[in-house]
Amino acid sequence: MVGALPRNSVECEKFWPVYEAYQQDLAKIDQRLRQLLQSYAADYRTQSLSDDKAQQLLDAWIAIENDDATRRASYVPKVLQALPPKKAARYLQIENEYRILLKYDLAALVPLVP
Repeated sequence: MVGALPRNSVECEKFWPVYEAYQQDLAKIDQRLRQLLQSYAADYRTQSLSDDKAQQLLDAWIAIENDDATRRASYVPKVLQALPPKKAARYLQIENEYRILLKYDLAALVPLVP
C-alpha cells in the first residue's frame, strides 16, 4: 500500500482522519457480520437452522452487504478531498482488494447450509 499512502504533510493532515473514520465504520460492519456468523454457527452446530431463521440470516446478510456498499461509496468523495484522484483510486482499490481477500478466506471457513 506504500504507493497509495500520502507522502507530504498536507496530504497526511487530510488523509489520516478520513482513514481512521473509514476504519471505524468498517469495524462496525465487521461486528455485524461477526454477530451474523456467530448466530449461524450456533444453529449449524446444533443442527437447528429453521427456514425462518435462514430467511432472517439472509435478510441480515443482504442488509450488511448493502450498508457496506453505501459506506464505501460515501468515503469516495472524502478520500478524493484528501488525495489526488489517482492516489485516491489506488488507495480505494487496495482497500477493496483486501476486503475481497478477507471474504474469500471467510467463505472457505464457513460451511454451507445443510
